[in-house]
Amino acid sequence: FAGFPTRIALVAGRDAGPLYQNFPSLSQFSFAVVVATLPDGTEQWIDPTLTWAADDFLPWRASGAGALLLDKRRKNPLVELPRLTDPGLTRFDVQVAPHAGGRAGLTVEITLFGESAVEMRERLAPAGGAEREDQVREWLGTVGPPMPFEGLTLEGLEEIERPLKLRFTAEVSGMMLTADEAVGMRGCIFECYDGRAPLSAERIAPFFVDRGERHLQSVLLTPPSGRVATAVPPLAEATSAIGTYAFGCETKETGEVECLRALTLPRARLPATDAEAVRAMFRKASEMDRRGVTFAPAPGAAH
Repeated sequence: FAGFPTRIALVAGRDAGPLYQNFPSLSQFSFAVVVATLPDGTEQWIDPTLTWAADDFLPWRASGAGALLLDKRRKNPLVELPRLTDPGLTRFDVQVAPHAGGRAGLTVEITLFGESAVEMRERLAPAGGAEREDQVREWLGTVGPPMPFEGLTLEGLEEIERPLKLRFTAEVSGMMLTADEAVGMRGCIFECYDGRAPLSAERIAPFFVDRGERHLQSVLLTPPSGRVATAVPPLAEATSAIGTYAFGCETKETGEVECLRALTLPRARLPATDAEAVRAMFRKASEMDRRGVTFAPAPGAAH
């Protein structure tokens, strides 16, 4: 590494459980990293398996993980890797316009920062054009409704110091519901918890959030022709020891409605006794994600 002395460390990845020092076994270690000693004496840890990340970046599976440093000069070769402090951020900015037949046209910009950007770059950068679109389509299927998109563009794919942006347009069904003369539009599109009821069984094991997460979503709803917003969900929050969730909408002077959704799950380990509080948070989040905005005929509008 640039002429500096280096050593190899075998890592018990966070995705494979903690390192049990009382029961030494090579089977505990799932991958290796390199540590370089810089001229000022500091150590630089490097994951050589990551191509699309800065040299000083460690993924969540290595952050704070136990490792076996292959250095015969050390009396105790077991070490702990530095802890990652920035979990990254995934931001969705969506503009929604009503189309015919109850469909909705979406203009989407997804911005990925930090760990989230590294993971997506590792997925997309090695792929070709058509394969890259398939990769994006597969990922979108895990975070949103079926969405045949068009015009995919990527910004900052190979510039690892910048956020990674994905832009595209799509037409989606099921986002607009009509009842009499009112039209309801969803305020949550991506990563919604509606329909995901938390398990109610008694929990014995602790909760682990090994890979911290931050998600932000802005959905700008354009009213259907001749209609104005009459029911807009106010801002509400749900919190527990595992993290925080917030969702709410507001009407703009233009008549459009913007809905904001934020979720933060810091890296943590929680005892099983927190189970009911955690379930309550996600039950409330599920209820809020199901809320939409109602648009009714404007006074004096022909209908």
